[in-house]
Amino acid sequence: ATTYPFVGTNVAIEAIYLSASGFTVAPAGAGQNQTEVPFLQLELKTSSDFVNIDKIRFRQYGTVDAGGGVGDGDLTKMSVWKDNGDRVFTPANDTLLGSSAAFAGGSALVDLSAGALDTTALPYLRVSTAATRLFVTGDIGVLDRAAGTTIGHVAGLRLATYDDIFGLN
Repeated sequence: ATTYPFVGTNVAIEAIYLSASGFTVAPAGAGQNQTEVPFLQLELKTSSDFVNIDKIRFRQYGTVDAGGGVGDGDLTKMSVWKDNGDRVFTPANDTLLGSSAAFAGGSALVDLSAGALDTTALPYLRVSTAATRLFVTGDIGVLDRAAGTTIGHVAGLRLATYDDIFGLN
């Protein structure tokens, strides 16, 4: 028999903080049409509980900063991979979470819900208090939007602001 009233436990309501840290894993150089060139290793974790991440925007810097389409096209695609735990980017062993449809205007939006190759995976990235390690790779273009060759250009990536990390809608 159940006695009433039944009283539950109070739940503390507090903010969940997402921290992001990272460093470059970019090589000294890359060739035109080279795919999956590693640029960044990111580590994400929360202060408590978890958050779900749907998309991440990456910003290009380097030659593209000149404007006028110069350097816009140095990178044609960005991809985000989840590390298998060995802290080394290996496409055969790490899990592709998503890729950008296009890289334009110095920005690429990677949809983490669109590219899960594992059919048992969640359609987003769940980050908890345990560190989640990601690798960010890019494909190198041949021509920029100013119709110039990408040879001699430089390209880097950054996660510019917290607003470049999108939760579920």
